[in-house]
Amino acid sequence: MNDLDYAVPRRLDESAKLLWWDADAFIAGACAMGFGALSGSFLLGTALCFAAVYGLSRLKAGGGPGHLRRVIYWHLPASHLFGLRRTPPSHIREFVG
Repeated sequence: MNDLDYAVPRRLDESAKLLWWDADAFIAGACAMGFGALSGSFLLGTALCFAAVYGLSRLKAGGGPGHLRRVIYWHLPASHLFGLRRTPPSHIREFVG
């Protein structure tokens, strides 16, 4: 067995990548670009793409890998869309017991 037969990742906790972007930033940019294509304006789609990727990267900066999930939990209404079914609603601040 040769050492070159196996690829060892540099970081085990690194998020998924599409091309050179994080997967969530790529999806946000692709959705914004798709909206621009559907509206018939390439410049609008490009501007929305850059704004979406920049805003998402600023939102995630300095918070670690789970920061986006925490922001969604605290600032968006409770729903089953975000996979947080087992957590209490964020508007309940005090618990009895």
